[in-house]
Amino acid sequence: MLTLIPIRETLREVLNSVKNPRRRAILLILKEYNALNLEAIQDKLKSKGFYHSKSTIEMCYLVPLIRAKLVVKRGQLYSLSSLGEKILTEIEGFEWPPELSKIRKCYEEFLLIALNNEPLTFKDIASFIPRNEISRVVGRIKRFLMRSKDRVYYFVSSSSYDNVSPSERKVLDIIREAGEISTSEIIKRAPFKTRTVFKRLKSLKEKGVINSFKQPLLYSLTPEGKKISDFLRKIAAIIREEEKVKEELKNIIIDYLFNKGEPVSEIELIEECISPFFENYFKRPIEPDEFQKIKRELKKSGIITGDPYSGYQLNKELLQKYPLPKTNW
Repeated sequence: MLTLIPIRETLREVLNSVKNPRRRAILLILKEYNALNLEAIQDKLKSKGFYHSKSTIEMCYLVPLIRAKLVVKRGQLYSLSSLGEKILTEIEGFEWPPELSKIRKCYEEFLLIALNNEPLTFKDIASFIPRNEISRVVGRIKRFLMRSKDRVYYFVSSSSYDNVSPSERKVLDIIREAGEISTSEIIKRAPFKTRTVFKRLKSLKEKGVINSFKQPLLYSLTPEGKKISDFLRKIAAIIREEEKVKEELKNIIIDYLFNKGEPVSEIELIEECISPFFENYFKRPIEPDEFQKIKRELKKSGIITGDPYSGYQLNKELLQKYPLPKTNW
């Protein structure tokens, strides 16, 4: 689950954007026709049985897709972003289960992804889903989950068996042979009735010969849950890869400023360095919030200094301590 933390907000936005069948229809339309204006999108939606006003299409369907970076708008034309193309490849033909079709905080999806690696306890799940939400989340996707019951396991805790009775010895031998063994397994192997086994376990424990521990309830995936989880992991992997590419941009900005050797205005930085990168990798211009985030991270780490008025440059003190290699820009 730790690998999801940096992308969970983006993942949530993408998933909630594509859950809506009309938004998925728009993605398919843009894939087929490349770039369309609002009126053309309205006409194509009508041919698919979706009748909406232009304002509804724009505000309820296109804006969320743009916010999720799946669609870009250039002038009056809408088209798929590189992320939109990749996500559409995965979701095309996927039958969205009703349990995941509503727009929520995507805790259900996060849990399904996390369970792909290994079963989890309630405590594990509480590390990434609020405790007061877990029962509702589990209830919504219960057909994708399996739950193991709490099990009590016994093990030998003393090497002194002087005061052990013959019947207790038989139960003790079963535990010694197994190392650690559940109550149900002891009952299967012991030559006694269930009630007698519990009595012998109780007396052995009171004598300090054996001890026990509880294995907590574990949640795991059903075969159908595993398929859904694999699908969601692919979506997350695509988003994670996009975020890695954005990390590369930081190095490109450093190289650009290093070669400039003087303060660069915000417009120059965007037009000469960042925009070409985004157009090349993402087929869209950089969003203002993305630029601000990258700029904040570079300033916070002490790599760049400056502001929109005086311009931006590499931190000279940092360069003196850690000289950067000259690169060909």
